[in-house]
Amino acid sequence: MFPNHGEETGREVPRRHARTAAPTRRQATPDRPLRARVRLLGQLLGDVLTRQEGTSLLNLEEEVRAMTTGLRRVHSAGQQQLLDERLAALDLATAVRLIRAFALFFQLSNLAELEHLARRIEKDRAGPPAAAVGTFAALLARAATGEVSIDGLEASFADLCVVPVLTAHPTEASRRSVLNHITALATDMGLLDNPALPERRRDELIEGMRARIELLWQTEELRSSRPRIVDEARNIRFYLDEVLFDAVPDVYAELDRQWRAQVERPLPPLRPFLRIGSWVGGDRDGNPHADAGVLRSTLVAQKDLVLGRYLRAVRSLATELSASTRWSGQGARLQQSIRDDETAMPRAAVDVLETPPDEALRRKTFLVHRRLEATMTALHGGPAEHPYISAADFAADLDVIDATLRGARLTAVAGGALLTLRRQVAVFGFCGLAIDVREHRDRVRSAASTLLRAMGWIDGTLDDIDEATALRLLTDALPLRGPTVSDARIGLRTTARNARRMPSRNARISVDRLHSSASTPPEVLPSDRAWPRATPARTRRRSR
Repeated sequence: MFPNHGEETGREVPRRHARTAAPTRRQATPDRPLRARVRLLGQLLGDVLTRQEGTSLLNLEEEVRAMTTGLRRVHSAGQQQLLDERLAALDLATAVRLIRAFALFFQLSNLAELEHLARRIEKDRAGPPAAAVGTFAALLARAATGEVSIDGLEASFADLCVVPVLTAHPTEASRRSVLNHITALATDMGLLDNPALPERRRDELIEGMRARIELLWQTEELRSSRPRIVDEARNIRFYLDEVLFDAVPDVYAELDRQWRAQVERPLPPLRPFLRIGSWVGGDRDGNPHADAGVLRSTLVAQKDLVLGRYLRAVRSLATELSASTRWSGQGARLQQSIRDDETAMPRAAVDVLETPPDEALRRKTFLVHRRLEATMTALHGGPAEHPYISAADFAADLDVIDATLRGARLTAVAGGALLTLRRQVAVFGFCGLAIDVREHRDRVRSAASTLLRAMGWIDGTLDDIDEATALRLLTDALPLRGPTVSDARIGLRTTARNARRMPSRNARISVDRLHSSASTPPEVLPSDRAWPRATPARTRRRSR
């Protein structure tokens, strides 16, 4: 498995990666690049095992691999018995190392397969739209020929709501160190695909991959202690930060690009139809430790991550937006926005005096950055000058910058990093993932009945009123400063207080795994055009 097939089992793999031989007729298949990647990773792993464990472990692995491969091809009771006896004779330390060797190889093979799949998808997207089945390109190609109604598509996008939910499970709480090594391996492996890559750089990348595999071999994949909710939440934030925060807005960017390429009329304003949810921190039905305090700490940690991403993005924008009012014009809306910020943030106004007076866009962006910093400070309980109250306020400032750029005919600038940031804000707000607060139905109904009785809105229980009325009353009650509800009533009062501090769409109450929820629909999704901001629709019930 690990060395080249046909090599002597104990032979060390050369440091320089051998070029793959010219393809034979048998090798010339779409999976040939995948096989080459798996072979490379297997070579590197075999080299690591030989260096760190000696040839005995590699020989044992090859022996077991050959026996299992033969059994898979032709099952034999005698061969099965020999394999069982061989494995039973291993001491515990050797068995653990053998299992880890196979597990790491399978992990590396899965990584190669994912990278191969990503390349296949990119190749399909680069081909004829109709051939890319299951993509926006194929869908809109059908619409362009009249096979699908454009009006029907617009109506479908208006009603569409897709919310994949990340679940909390101890076996999924991989260590951040392992995830970082795997991510670095994937990055280096992707760079190897460049046909113009110099030989020296190729060797450097392969040596970097070897180093990552060495570290993976000596890194504990799982924690030595039982994972806590905070560990599960940290694991989820890894995927939010490293994958979802960039990938989900790319979905909307691809829709916008394909619509402009294939449909004659403009794409209408859309609400984000794809969001990501999470059970981590809110699974009270399945974890007794998931109380209201855990929910709040999870939301705060997510907000800290998201604000950090926005701070870096805005700082980058500030360094790029060098346009002078001499050439781009004054922009009355922009100038008024700057005056409002400087009035509300006198300390920040002094700090940005170093910005040239004719660079109004840069000045505004620096002020936005200071407001984000103040929002981060307020999140952690510090004194803050004019923090953002909601992501909608932040989005409004970005809209001012966008409108100014487009008014100055800087449309390519507006459609670049700024548009990506505006999409991220529309999708993730200030809290990132929408957390499902899952609780047993009876406890929720009991706590809600207590709350509404104490407010004088009902005399009995929720069983005495219809569901529509109950949902309306609770939707009105949760954001308010209601009466005290005991901790035995699942901390509903604390949850309500958290709901006041966080956007309502980021904490949905789910009961008995039915996931009924009520949340305020988000704002209009930014596109690569200057669309007017639509008025948010009335709160409605949404189900998954």
